[in-house]
Amino acid sequence: PTWEALARAGKYAEAFAMIEASGFDAALGSLPAASLEHLADVARLAGRGTDAQTAYTKLRTRFAGTATAARAAFQLGRLAADTSKKPKDAVRWLETYLAEAPQGSFAKLARGRLMVALRDGGDREASRAAARVYLDSYPDGPHAKIADALLASP
Repeated sequence: PTWEALARAGKYAEAFAMIEASGFDAALGSLPAASLEHLADVARLAGRGTDAQTAYTKLRTRFAGTATAARAAFQLGRLAADTSKKPKDAVRWLETYLAEAPQGSFAKLARGRLMVALRDGGDREASRAAARVYLDSYPDGPHAKIADALLASP
């Protein structure tokens, strides 16, 4: 099977091992945008955070200005928050995503994650402002309870 077939079957570690065996660096420089995004997602889902970060960063470099590059910014923000535990990096990437794709497919999640990253990074006022924006846009969204709690706290 191909790495893509393994990934579709949810076998992310096996898929990434196949990518590595055939040349991760070569794939970064040669795959078309959709395949490179898929490779980056496979690395992330296989628990290979550093490799996922490398692939998403390469995606942004090679395909700058595209919707794919914007989605890579979101994923870099997700990695910074969840894997690296670097909320300030997460803020930078999530703001980049929202600047590049304000109505993109990850906009609701990006706004919620931005609010949480600001809070986790210690920027109380910015997190409260982000909570207001979030609730104005997504009053019943998945991060609404967090936003309500931020606004209710003194």
